[in-house]
Amino acid sequence: MQPKLKAHGGDQDAEAGDFFVVNTSEGAWYVSTEMARFIEACLDEAKVPEWIRFVDLAGSRIRIRSDQVSALCQCTAEQRTRERQLTRSLRREMRSGFDE
Repeated sequence: MQPKLKAHGGDQDAEAGDFFVVNTSEGAWYVSTEMARFIEACLDEAKVPEWIRFVDLAGSRIRIRSDQVSALCQCTAEQRTRERQLTRSLRREMRSGFDE
């Protein structure tokens, strides 16, 4: 059930685009949508595998214990834009609150 793994590297700057974040107590890794689906399928199996192997967007091969995965979060360009807008709005709100 392992999808084809593609390493993404090189000296070119790439746009972040859409990706998922695999969070564990030991760190976080950015993965493609395809890889996130694979990880999610592993975690949804009746008999969850002890270890999950995947490749992150930097091309690093990762092997983690499945019970260490604490979250698998979608992160789209649109979501990041909205988060920046919200952060700016909250900063303006805080500054205006201090001026009163």
